[in-house]
Amino acid sequence: MSGLTPIEGRPRTVQLGEPLEIIQQRWLGLPRRQQDELYASEFAPAFTPRFAELPLHGAPDDFARPRALVSVLGFSWQPVALMAAWAQPERMLVIGTKESLALKVAGEGVLTLVSRLSGVEHDRIRSVEAGDPGEADIYRAVRDFLRSAGIAPRQIFVDPTGGKKSMSSSAALAGFLAGAPLVYVDYGEYHGPNRIPVAGTEYPRLLANPLDVLGDLELRDIFAAFNRSDFVEARNLAEKLAVRLYELSAVQGRIFLCVLLSGPEFLLLMPTEARRPPCREAPRRDPGAGPPSPLHLHHPGGAAAALPPGAKSAGTSPAVCLLDGEALLSSRAGSGARPAR
Repeated sequence: MSGLTPIEGRPRTVQLGEPLEIIQQRWLGLPRRQQDELYASEFAPAFTPRFAELPLHGAPDDFARPRALVSVLGFSWQPVALMAAWAQPERMLVIGTKESLALKVAGEGVLTLVSRLSGVEHDRIRSVEAGDPGEADIYRAVRDFLRSAGIAPRQIFVDPTGGKKSMSSSAALAGFLAGAPLVYVDYGEYHGPNRIPVAGTEYPRLLANPLDVLGDLELRDIFAAFNRSDFVEARNLAEKLAVRLYELSAVQGRIFLCVLLSGPEFLLLMPTEARRPPCREAPRRDPGAGPPSPLHLHHPGGAAAALPPGAKSAGTSPAVCLLDGEALLSSRAGSGARPAR
């Protein structure tokens, strides 16, 4: 989800009003099974449509809702129904255990209940049973659904709210690797005795991707643009990343990349086998030693031309830049060589 700007501040939740607040107070005093029945019969029909109007916390205002949804079902079915109501997907996959998929609330099957409360037609909802342990089953089910949906991964949301931690983790991993956004039904208050969110405090949330937050995904896109010789795109991406992640006083490998990617003379040559400082002086070479190895390739204008504005070189030897120890950037102007892959 490269380029997203998270919404700051507290999440928006539904303002219940007197009728729902009265039901909520009744709900708070009930045993767990009766809480589920009251939620399904009285609370959810009034609450769910208003939940569906909430913004996705952590996402930009223009972040599109998905065309397909994958949800993990535990014994708390409420998050599955709520996220389905919010997403209104064309297709939906529900992954659960034999026990959770067989759950009934006041005699109503759980998938029928999800369909009724969310407004998603029952024939759009497909279920897959995961074994115990079911990590491989869940990963395979999510992967196969993503591949067969005929929908771009970014238009398929994976909701790992329900189920055991191992189930949620497997679903989240499959979605993450495919590039699908991860969403979650979060809550403002928790009912400790019954281990369930307090009815009416739920809200939809976009889970932050750490690789996106830290810039790793943009870095991958920069390398991809660089390798296809789209240097303008690579430079633009690098500049945006530098502004978002770094202070000018902490110029390191990635800001160095932003400066160097100014034309086709700069090529990504090879990965390094060991981590080194972001920028260092290359050793001087004997002119008669033959073609330089990748570590000795240098900017045609010398170290001063290769360094970013404000950076100082300790000497006059060529500068070599190592991007976080992962890749070497240097110059082969006029060589006609293609980037190493």
